[in-house]
Amino acid sequence: MKKIITLFTCTLLTITSINAQREVDSLTYENTQDINFFKKIKNRTLVKKYKTVNENVIKIGDTIVLGNPTSQELIQKRILLAMEIKLEVAYLKLEVHLKKLTNL
Repeated sequence: MKKIITLFTCTLLTITSINAQREVDSLTYENTQDINFFKKIKNRTLVKKYKTVNENVIKIGDTIVLGNPTSQELIQKRILLAMEIKLEVAYLKLEVHLKKLTNL
């Protein structure tokens, strides 16, 4: 009987220690890109909080909607696109101006 209780206790402690190693408080997108960080993470590790590349935080219990981006993400993309267009127009104007100068 004593051997069975000892075996049961050892088994329980082993399972508890294995599960304790498979839990991470927080994970960021940058961590997911670091191979050295991921060498320490085992399969099926529970992640309590994840920070995405655009700084959104996802926690256990959150509802995630897959599909259309949020309005904030759309606004950011539109601003970046507008900035790219303005830079391209400015570059083209500069290029035309330089051609005029070299033709003089």
